[in-house]
Amino acid sequence: MRRYRVARPCPELGEVVARMSSELGPGEEALVESEWSYVAEDLRVWAPRLGLEVVEVGRGDGTTYVRVRRSAGGQPPRP
Repeated sequence: MRRYRVARPCPELGEVVARMSSELGPGEEALVESEWSYVAEDLRVWAPRLGLEVVEVGRGDGTTYVRVRRSAGGQPPRP
């Protein structure tokens, strides 16, 4: 499982989402970690548009964890 860290507020989340969208293959999962709790809600909004789905959200030790999966038929958007 790939891991991504969002250490700062915008624009880092956008950069991580773009990288994740292009790197994940069909059915592959990734874990996004951040001290910023808004990351979970932002991913819920953007994931479907990028062929991703939020599988699980957790919190612990001041960190928010979001597990996402590339939809089986989901493809990254083309430029």
